[in-house]
Amino acid sequence: MWVRAASTHAGDSVRLACGFLLGVNATRQQAALEELVTRARQITDVEAVILIGSPATATADVVSDVDAIVLVRESSFQTAYRRRHALHAESVPACWDHLTDASAESAAHKWIDGRGVLVEVLVATASGPLRVAEPAPVVLGDPAVLSRTRRRPPTRRADMTEATHPIEAA
Repeated sequence: MWVRAASTHAGDSVRLACGFLLGVNATRQQAALEELVTRARQITDVEAVILIGSPATATADVVSDVDAIVLVRESSFQTAYRRRHALHAESVPACWDHLTDASAESAAHKWIDGRGVLVEVLVATASGPLRVAEPAPVVLGDPAVLSRTRRRPPTRRADMTEATHPIEAA
């Protein structure tokens, strides 16, 4: 189970707290999340990092991935997306993108880190097609940023029908 202790503004030090279910060792995911947040802080156009998916819903386990939204400043999507590889180490075993429409100001960048953790990040602006479901803890930046995003109901795993990317199916 992942929980958020305190959010910080972009200029403050990163403070993340991850608690885990007894008997489940998710330190790989914690390290991947902390690395993502540390790297995101160094990109000037990043406004916030929002945790989503199983880590945000307290259903993460030892094999869970890390799902996050990297919210970037309005009118800076193209610049921020060009810098997406700065969100992870240069030596990741694999990384790939899901960019269907560059004008949409929303695209996914995914990678498998050196610990074997799949990290799935949506880089987006609040005014783009982004819709956020609760819970969505802000782990970097001002939590008030969520007030600028459109909301949607949570997606149940049973409702997911999108085709799996070939690298994810391997």
